[in-house]
Amino acid sequence: MHETEKLAKERDFFPDLPFNCMLMKDYAISMHAHEYYEINVIVSGKGTHNIEGRQIPVRAGDVFVIPPLVNHSYTDAEDLDVYHVIMKTSMMEEAYERSETVGGYLQLMGIAPQAQGSLLQTEHLHLHKLQLEQLLTELEILDRRGMYMSAEYNTLKYYTLWKMIYWLSALMDKQIHHRGDPKHNRLQVLNIFDYIHHHYQEKITIDELCQITHLSRSTFLRQFKEVSGLSPNQYLVRLRCRKALHLMSLGDRTKTEAALECGFYDLSHMERALRSYGQSMMKNRKSKEPPVP
Repeated sequence: MHETEKLAKERDFFPDLPFNCMLMKDYAISMHAHEYYEINVIVSGKGTHNIEGRQIPVRAGDVFVIPPLVNHSYTDAEDLDVYHVIMKTSMMEEAYERSETVGGYLQLMGIAPQAQGSLLQTEHLHLHKLQLEQLLTELEILDRRGMYMSAEYNTLKYYTLWKMIYWLSALMDKQIHHRGDPKHNRLQVLNIFDYIHHHYQEKITIDELCQITHLSRSTFLRQFKEVSGLSPNQYLVRLRCRKALHLMSLGDRTKTEAALECGFYDLSHMERALRSYGQSMMKNRKSKEPPVP
């Protein structure tokens, strides 16, 4: 991580439960990342969400999921109120097996946050007014400063959190399918991200992905680039880098073990990829972002 960035640590935000929730009013923050997953719900106001080189105008009803170690900030804020739901990485990883079959879950929690191209610009989740009002009732239950602060409500909070996540996943799934083009090429490419996230530890070839999507090589590569802003290989290496960084942050694996577990040939291969990944992140940063003290 670049020295001018701030990394929010899990130990500072989870006093009892593996998740937390708070409403931040008049919110603006410089470039930072965190060790945990975060859901941002735009309650009111407007501003710009800067996430790994992209600048996205925000409005009430926008929902963003920020995975661990992803750089983002909020700028140009005007009366911007944002609900933050933060979740320990370990909790999300433990829930992966039971959650991956929920329609839209991977797109909400794993794909859209990492995309750099049109997916990030058009496929972050947006709620209409009634949906936002419904979500706010759930967030009030989760809010650490709300009326359900007592430990006797912890079971209710667990249930509410996962009910909310799966509901947002279903809405994401509907949004993506609704916006699929008539030939379904884009939808087929969106679905291939599920395959990549399930098999990133293995060797994945372009021919293999083309066969799964039933698209020609040229069409697949073009559609993948339009959706993610990256080539399939760049996206795969990016995903492996994120996974490796997380494994190494746990402290129970050597670098070599993390490299092999994440699909790299060896330690040298991973280190070259991480250097390239770090350089690309630095190039994507806005020069106007001030250093974080």
